[in-house]
Amino acid sequence: MIWAGVAYDNSGNIVENLDRHRTVPIDHKRPLRIIRNSPRPKRIQSAPTAPRRHIVLGRPLRATGTDGL
Repeated sequence: MIWAGVAYDNSGNIVENLDRHRTVPIDHKRPLRIIRNSPRPKRIQSAPTAPRRHIVLGRPLRATGTDGL
């Protein structure tokens, strides 16, 4: 994924060399021009983790008490 001119891999880490991660080699390289308007993000920053979800199947939901309005 490329966001704001910075490439990220599946785990949210910054990818420095995109050619190393290509699935198919390319015959000719397209010109690459990245314009940065802000400082480059630090490597120690990673994507925020998603909240943990717990799904229970086959159990009825408890009443919330809001159906009497």
